Amino acid sequence: MHRLYTLFFRYKRPSGSSVAGSSRGIVGQPDRKFTWYNFSIYIPMDRYKNLQGNSGITSYSIERDSIIVAFKGGHTYKYNHAITGKEHVQNMKTLAREGRGLSTYISRYVKDLYAEQVS
Repeated sequence: MHRLYTLFFRYKRPSGSSVAGSSRGIVGQPDRKFTWYNFSIYIPMDRYKNLQGNSGITSYSIERDSIIVAFKGGHTYKYNHAITGKEHVQNMKTLAREGRGLSTYISRYVKDLYAEQVS
């Protein structure tokens, strides 16, 4: 299972470069110091087993220092050691592999401590 995500990042133009082409920020305002770029990537995701049958999580991807979790509503979040904390991320990885309790763990202990919203 793979999911397609569009990521946005900005690049600071070198001094003296012209403002040609599309140099608008995400909010639609001209941005003379930065140029916004976006690109799409496929992230391999494992289907969440959902052994209790009532989880709001559909899939996940485990990385070395982080975990990416996709929810039923379409939002996907990345949790990492730096923002979420190593202990929480390790617990989330274990729960994801077991297929039980990940959604409850996130809502009880992690809440909004995600590193980034992927989609």
